[in-house]
Amino acid sequence: MNKNVLLLVLVFIGLSISAQEKKTETTAPVEAAPAPKKKMASSNSNSNPWEVGISGGLNYVWGDVSSRVKLDLNNSTFGLHIRKALSNSFSWRWQYNYGTATMASFRPHFTAVPNGWSTNPNVNTWFVSSQMYSHSLSWDQVLTIGNGGMKKMNPKWTVDLFVGPAIFAYRTKLDRRDNNNNEYNWAALENIYNANISSSSVTGDQRAKRLVSEAMDNTMDGKYETVGNNNGDKANMGGFVIVPAAAFGGSINRKLTNRFSASLEHRMFYVFDDYLDGERFANFSTNASYSQMNDIVHQTTLKLNYNIGKGTQAPLYWRNPNEELQKKLAEMNPRKEINAAFADDDGDGVPNILDQEPASREGCPVDTKGVMLDSDKDGLVDCDDKEPYSPAGYPVDNQGVAKVPPPACCAELEKKAVQPVKPAAKPAGDCVETTLPSITFEKDKYGMSSNNAVALQSIGERMQKCPDMKLVVNGINDKNNKNGKYNEQLSYNRAMEVTSYLEERFGVSRDRFIVRYNLEGTGDQDADRAVMFRNAQEGESGASNPPSPHPGLKAGKK
Repeated sequence: MNKNVLLLVLVFIGLSISAQEKKTETTAPVEAAPAPKKKMASSNSNSNPWEVGISGGLNYVWGDVSSRVKLDLNNSTFGLHIRKALSNSFSWRWQYNYGTATMASFRPHFTAVPNGWSTNPNVNTWFVSSQMYSHSLSWDQVLTIGNGGMKKMNPKWTVDLFVGPAIFAYRTKLDRRDNNNNEYNWAALENIYNANISSSSVTGDQRAKRLVSEAMDNTMDGKYETVGNNNGDKANMGGFVIVPAAAFGGSINRKLTNRFSASLEHRMFYVFDDYLDGERFANFSTNASYSQMNDIVHQTTLKLNYNIGKGTQAPLYWRNPNEELQKKLAEMNPRKEINAAFADDDGDGVPNILDQEPASREGCPVDTKGVMLDSDKDGLVDCDDKEPYSPAGYPVDNQGVAKVPPPACCAELEKKAVQPVKPAAKPAGDCVETTLPSITFEKDKYGMSSNNAVALQSIGERMQKCPDMKLVVNGINDKNNKNGKYNEQLSYNRAMEVTSYLEERFGVSRDRFIVRYNLEGTGDQDADRAVMFRNAQEGESGASNPPSPHPGLKAGKK
């Protein structure tokens, strides 16, 4: 991957994490009680302090030349950092490190020339002995894990994973000359290696490297006087080559107190450079080739961290994100919560938590959401409506009574001077003829709804009390569908469904009904999804169980 592209990706990751919404400072719930104590306010005055720290440990390079890893100052690193939590899981950190790493190869390399070195392989012989000095500045985006859960509210151990862009500055020097500024006798070291490598096909290489190592320790002065090559095209400041890098790694952390913590961290730098170890070629044979990857720096360190602030709270990454939830659960009064959940201030049978009309009038019927019923949707609640089931599509007066015009059939009869059918004598009492409610359906439905059942209750009870009452059931043509046969069958289904319901539910004889369908409506699509009722006139007749107009045609759903 192009190094500039990779660096831009790492910067984007860092900016994305840093842009997350910062978690607000946690505070105790406020109650109607005396003012909080000053001591408590002081202890929580800094709920998310900054962290600073120092570190030190082992530093080595993984490249073309083996590191001589020893616990000494020649293979060490020392650092400083500052860190700020963005949430319980994310934080950012600036990390500075100074490091020294020593490397040596006990096999011959064929890339040297007497007065320096060559940019091409297979030119003379030398043995690499180098030391790298470095400065690095990383912007770590840190993910903390291990501080969650519902059991431990005060975690003592956590794990951090981090990644971020870095600037890496290094200077590599080589030990190539003795105290008299003369090149070492590379041929003598090569002879030692060649003489022993052929002694055994199994152990020859290990024996040769061991003897060359001893000879190098005895003949080389350990002074790194020759500046290593960096291809001559890298930015340079004070003798240090400056290159971009990607830093990543992880740590195990232990909280000692709310002020102090310690960490064991391993950090790696993928440096966009292959000269950190002083050698640019990948092998030690006479067929040397360029490296296929850049050098990587490893740092294993112990860190001591301190939280800056006047409060006693640890940073957010040392606190469980479920802490506030646990506090609220501990403060809950179960009986009080249960009473609050089932409280019903207006006594309508719907708890306050579900009641969309929490101050409905006493005694007024309500729906499942606690809203006072308006069964015929005429704008007056049933409590105030003298005709709570007035037929749909007609205007109503201020008492909710529908203004229904006389039937069209009667007007035609008057025009033709035809003697109208003489109405039956009106019985006294509850059997006096009154306007009957109509019922409406949802689009493409003919099944009974709860509202329809309520409206039919009054009709059924009236027919039970009035054995001479005969009812005309009119199914209106619902023209929501352009299919005329479909509309006709749907109006038939609705009229038959209502008639069967009254017959079965209230025990009314079938011959007391005159069933008609496909009647013209008002043109209002919502109002025409209806079945209307009226009292049969004296001598009026019709089929109580007419055949289906379109057998086998499925119109609507029940």
